[in-house]
Amino acid sequence: MRTEPIAQPYTAPATTAVSPVMLTQDTQADYAPQSVIGLFDGAFDLYKANALRYIVQVAAILIPTHIVLQVVENFWLTPLSQSLSDVEDAASVAHALQLVGAGLLVGVPSVGMPGLLSAFAFLIASIPVTRFTAQLITGQVLSQRTPLTQSIKQLIKQGFLWTSAAFAFIAAYSLIYMGLAMGVAFLFMGTASIQASSSAMAGVLVVLLFVLPYFLSCRVVAAAFVLATPLVILENVPIFLATSRNSQLIPKPVFRKVWLATACLPIALIGFQMLLASSVGAVATGLHLSPLVQFGVQAVFPALLSLFFQPYAMLFFTLLYYDMVYRREGLDIRFLARDAGFAPVQHPNSASPALSQPVVSVPPPSIPKTGGNR
Repeated sequence: MRTEPIAQPYTAPATTAVSPVMLTQDTQADYAPQSVIGLFDGAFDLYKANALRYIVQVAAILIPTHIVLQVVENFWLTPLSQSLSDVEDAASVAHALQLVGAGLLVGVPSVGMPGLLSAFAFLIASIPVTRFTAQLITGQVLSQRTPLTQSIKQLIKQGFLWTSAAFAFIAAYSLIYMGLAMGVAFLFMGTASIQASSSAMAGVLVVLLFVLPYFLSCRVVAAAFVLATPLVILENVPIFLATSRNSQLIPKPVFRKVWLATACLPIALIGFQMLLASSVGAVATGLHLSPLVQFGVQAVFPALLSLFFQPYAMLFFTLLYYDMVYRREGLDIRFLARDAGFAPVQHPNSASPALSQPVVSVPPPSIPKTGGNR
């Protein structure tokens, strides 16, 4: 028996990520939990279908930032690193600390390695990316412009939460590393077998002392901070409630997958970006191009790479947020109630325009499903 749609058919504009849908009883199946692989594929599909919109939103922030950082690298970091071998031994430690601090602040833009300033630019760009992605998913126009004061507040909240996440990661990594290092030292103390089998043990030690602490530290970030940006931008969650709200949204059956995705996504995105940027830089150096052309290649190409990799990361986290809200709070029921004209239901700690304001009464496009149901 054919059911009549509750709302009029929604004709998607050219930039909408998926085909138009009609909200009927049969379309409830469209709101199915996605696997992590499905969310990765869905984020890529959203970016591919709306690439121009995403590029325009982030290019004005990321490209100038990268070019300025490339200038800083060429005229400060590179001479600083080259002069390290020329300083006296007494000043070498202070010189090395200065170089490390500058590297953490600026990164290595020529090979696509981000620093703190790049991360700050990413937080700024995440505001329009997250809001536009929420608009595509919910079918609502949140607002044409975000007020400047609201954007500044969101940026401060994001900065505080992600800085807290970085300190939590560093603290967890340090504690786990020291614990494992002491365990390894006690295990092989007073034995000569470690030297005899040092080559065979190298891989095991790398896993124990570096890979394992990294993944265990990412578990802390996944449990408390991975949804920080969508929570701040879409729900306006207070800072002191963000970590508990993050933990509340992620159900235990899928936490392990979210944890692994949190650990693997930076490795994949930053690693691939660095691989491409360093390869192009090596080719430019091998061709003996003029310094001006080589600077242009080193500055522009990594900046163009960041126009995909950085929005893609925020796309994934936004889709992950909506998937977790579906699993825990029945997002499909809230959509159906909204489009049926009932009063919107929202979390008591939420002021989410993405879920509570009936700005445009249209059925939401479903997230592309390519990865299964669990």
